[in-house]
Amino acid sequence: KRWIVFVSFGCVLLAGLTLFDALGYASPTTLSVSNLTSIATGLAAKNGVPYPTNVRYVTSTRQAANRLLAGAQVDSDEAVTVFEMDGSFVGQGASVPRGAKLPTGSALTVVIDDSTGRILDWGIPPQGVDLTPLGAVTTVSPPVSQSPPVSP
Repeated sequence: KRWIVFVSFGCVLLAGLTLFDALGYASPTTLSVSNLTSIATGLAAKNGVPYPTNVRYVTSTRQAANRLLAGAQVDSDEAVTVFEMDGSFVGQGASVPRGAKLPTGSALTVVIDDSTGRILDWGIPPQGVDLTPLGAVTTVSPPVSQSPPVSP
């Protein structure tokens, strides 16, 4: 049997199946807030904060989120979940000119596509952003654990 593998935008398609389907995971269209929170806090860990505090989110559209967060217009307008969290972040994945310092800040914003779980946009703003213009903001409960592992 011949398999055709396509790699595009971080997704692998096997004979028309998404990677999620091929591995037996739930379809990304059924991602829960818990799944989305894990994606967002995973990015926080990659930027120096494995246990961010005050993790909060709001559902919106990509256009509205980017207007609020960066004053930018983007090329799509899908349904997204916007996360913001606190910590001492260093933009390890940021693209900066040679010799420039990586961005740092006390907040991290993450825009995640609700249907795919893909991180569309993220940033480390100079200060936190009030997400309430996008809608009702929910704080993740319980907060992301900061407890060290228990020794046997």
